[in-house]
Amino acid sequence: MRIRISPDRPLCILALATTIMLAACSDSARESNTETSGASEPQAKPGLVLFPSNEPSAGATVLVEGEDFRGDCSVQIVFDDNDTEPLVTGSIDEEGIFSVQTVIPAEAPTGKHQLTAQGLTGSNCDQFSDNADTLDINIKSPLPLLLIDTIEARPGGSVQIAGRGFCNDAACSPVMVLVDGAIVAQDIEVDADGSFNVTAQVPAVDNAGEIMVVAVQTDAAGETLRGFGDLIVTVRPGGERPVIL
Repeated sequence: MRIRISPDRPLCILALATTIMLAACSDSARESNTETSGASEPQAKPGLVLFPSNEPSAGATVLVEGEDFRGDCSVQIVFDDNDTEPLVTGSIDEEGIFSVQTVIPAEAPTGKHQLTAQGLTGSNCDQFSDNADTLDINIKSPLPLLLIDTIEARPGGSVQIAGRGFCNDAACSPVMVLVDGAIVAQDIEVDADGSFNVTAQVPAVDNAGEIMVVAVQTDAAGETLRGFGDLIVTVRPGGERPVIL
């Protein structure tokens, strides 16, 4: 078909060409939107959270929670890639969420470690390489602990005090022990496993009752470590306060 263009009507031709171009663009946009709306959204990556924190002590009980895993599967929690002996096995629900309680290995040394949650083959799912997540954790030194060989003691008597979880680094100070605020032992060296043992004399007290035992040490960072214990001091009925040299 031949179109005759009148010299006195060029604007009409321009308007017709513009209309055709806009219609073509509109059709292309509709096709693009149709393709985009039909595409499936990628699944979110699995994630792990550790409670109460990412810095547990060795032997501590912790809660491991995960989300965005492939649902309706089993999951195992692995410490430092030791998948032959997982810490615990749990179940992922249909929404991809799980929550399991486990214990950090008591023999784990202080420092950086990893916890991995790996989805396993279940009745309604396969094992996927992306159905896993790894969490970096830091095993902190256990809180110092005091063990006293007796609950009750008399003023002037001796007690055996054992410490656990203290700093054995050369940059850490020796340990000092106080009973009821009085220094009863000092310059105590800590063994390689963070322990010490010392015999201390119970100081004179004005009244019978519970008194506090404290072991104090300064670590390599200049922080003060304290371990606590209690003693019940008894006084012989009608007896006089002993003289402590």
